[in-house]
Amino acid sequence: MFATGTKERRAETARLRRKANPERARAAERRWRETHTEAVRAKSLRRKAEHPGESTASWARWQRSHPEAVRTVHGRRPNGPSLRWLLYKRPDLLPICAIGGGVATQADHLWPVSLGGPNKDLKNLRPICTRHNLMRGPARKTDRQLQEVPCS
Repeated sequence: MFATGTKERRAETARLRRKANPERARAAERRWRETHTEAVRAKSLRRKAEHPGESTASWARWQRSHPEAVRTVHGRRPNGPSLRWLLYKRPDLLPICAIGGGVATQADHLWPVSLGGPNKDLKNLRPICTRHNLMRGPARKTDRQLQEVPCS
């Protein structure tokens, strides 16, 4: 299509096309990322090596400028482990509530962080349903007491 054009002209044409159709450009980029996962990973690793600490600094800047959003990022406390993270780190676990056997939606600390437990130690985390996690938290109920309550 652009056999006679220069590299700069092709790049400018592509930029104008992306600007005119942003949704289509995002969809095309998403498709490319899904089919070229190794290239995306390699590019990310190269960028991190060239600019160490940049992603951490930009995330910290975002947190400072959006304090109201930080409290509700992904429906959980910031810096707290999510069930998705736990299942990624421990593929042997199933998303099943450790207390009632229902569908787990959260990660629970066996030894609460408020009492000095480690925050992201995999030995201190387990999958749990929302109902049992809320009942267990402030009241400090034991698993034996909560087994009588069905998962939500």
